[in-house]
Amino acid sequence: MNFKIFFAICIICFFTSNIFSDDMKLYSYSPFYSYMKKGDNEQVAYPPFYSYEKQNNKIETDICWPLYINYKSEVVNFWRFLLLYAKYDKNDVQTAGGVFPFAFWGKKKDNQSYLGIFPFYGDLEDIGGYNKIDFYGFPFYLRMEQDKGISTSYFWPFHSDFKGTEREKSRILPFYAKNHKYNDYIIESYAWPFWNSFKSLKKDSTDYGWMSWPFLGYNQHKDIQEWNSFWPFVKISERGENGKLGSGFHCPWPFVQYEDNMQPNKYKFYLWPFWGERIAQDVYYEFIGWPFYSYKNEIFETERIESFYLLPYWSNYKYDKNDNVKKVYKHFWPFYSSFSENEVYEFRAFDFWLGKTTNVVDRNWGHLFTFYEYVKNGDQEKTDILWGVYCTDRNMNGHKSSFKIFPFYSEIEFYEPIDNSANYATNENSYLCGVIKNINYSNDTTKTKILWCIEF
Repeated sequence: MNFKIFFAICIICFFTSNIFSDDMKLYSYSPFYSYMKKGDNEQVAYPPFYSYEKQNNKIETDICWPLYINYKSEVVNFWRFLLLYAKYDKNDVQTAGGVFPFAFWGKKKDNQSYLGIFPFYGDLEDIGGYNKIDFYGFPFYLRMEQDKGISTSYFWPFHSDFKGTEREKSRILPFYAKNHKYNDYIIESYAWPFWNSFKSLKKDSTDYGWMSWPFLGYNQHKDIQEWNSFWPFVKISERGENGKLGSGFHCPWPFVQYEDNMQPNKYKFYLWPFWGERIAQDVYYEFIGWPFYSYKNEIFETERIESFYLLPYWSNYKYDKNDNVKKVYKHFWPFYSSFSENEVYEFRAFDFWLGKTTNVVDRNWGHLFTFYEYVKNGDQEKTDILWGVYCTDRNMNGHKSSFKIFPFYSEIEFYEPIDNSANYATNENSYLCGVIKNINYSNDTTKTKILWCIEF
């Protein structure tokens, strides 16, 4: 019985201990709870059931993410539970809501209400990237309006007409279809997909093409000519007269792909999935035994990106225009991952997320499986093993450092006065979660506490 009482006291003390610095408080008591506060920003998480984060006047709340999410800022409030969602403006007036994709409701710009019950009736506004969507007995009638034009369909997808500022399209499948981009090109289909044709409308251009699918097709673009059969499996191409400038073939795609100078200074040869190589002025790519090994080097105007995969390990390096390293990410799944940028370095084990962990994934799931974590940001360092069983924190700018081995011992060292008093604490030692605590002061005096309340 005495052991159970002592263990309960230790657990209570464990949940009231912390690692801290001047501008950050971090609590990490178990895989099922974490708390962090830095300035006005705050994060609370009970993985994987609940998390809350406040950052720069934005609040995100998750319950059993991704089942329920809530996002609130100064201009909008949005929440979603499974397929049910709602959106509110800055005055907390609901502007949209629904049960995707079956029901939609909300307010139009003129403050009139709209409603949609799919597939029977809908008069929707500002949804799914469209300014307006109307439908009656879908697919019988559908009308969609956006900035670039309006499309109208009867018995979608067999009939559709679109007229916009850049192009017009129409189709009555499978009999006829047309896609006309003004002053650029026109594509037509008869008995789709069996006959298709393309013609350029640009001045001084002779580009054209046709396809009698699946048997034969031909395409001419500038000085490139292509013949294909049983598209997309077989293609033969050449550049220049009789292929003097370049040539290529796919037979059968995607297993054999060869292109030599089909675009200036570009070479490609794939024997997929065994081996492949692609070379150009701004990119080099190769793979062996895809997807197990691959390497890619891309050059952009302001940076260079180098990626390496040898599954289950992969890395990504970003360089500036002077070829100095800007950002590095490494991941040996699921054992560890590391990230560095400027003065920031992070290392964690384990890391089960397949990509770089995002903030929402980290607070809801990442902490649950992170047995070891090390973070360095300039002069500040933090090490955490088994969610606080062993942890250290060092902040030279904050004038504090701390060390803890739960539940046996912890210490905090103060480098400078905090309250500018003549006599200040220099360090603090705690045993058994504070059952015994010693505080040393700058005037060589010591204060001792026993059982958190007896002081001498």
